[in-house]
Amino acid sequence: MEFEFALPLPINFSVGDNNFENSKQKYPRRIKLFVPLDSIDNFCNHLQAMKNNPDFHKEGKVFDMQEGTSHMAQGINLWGNGKKNTFDQNEDDYGAYGTINPKMLEEAKTLNEMVAAHKEEEAIKEELSKPPKTDYDMEWDKDEIPF
Repeated sequence: MEFEFALPLPINFSVGDNNFENSKQKYPRRIKLFVPLDSIDNFCNHLQAMKNNPDFHKEGKVFDMQEGTSHMAQGINLWGNGKKNTFDQNEDDYGAYGTINPKMLEEAKTLNEMVAAHKEEEAIKEELSKPPKTDYDMEWDKDEIPF
């Protein structure tokens, strides 16, 4: 069976220094996720499919930054592949980057097909609601019409 990606374009991530003066002492690193617009629907469907399948549920610790406490919660894991930037010779994780594009789940594939069919249906409805185009679009001056 061939590996089928869940997203048409991968999500990119990068980890780097926190440049915001008001928070960089407490949180010295930041992560950025870039989700291409073309992948958002598929990503949401993938997450929903994982939520609906208890086989993907894991228990994990989450940190509530507002309360400053950790809590155990049910959730899912998303994995990606990454590298360290070549300029970073330290053993810390500054400058890490990579992509996230999980394996397609059957339920997500079905949802993606339903969304695509709905979008196609909407496009057809929109096209049919437009006034018909004429082969010629001329404006006549009533004085020029010979009859």
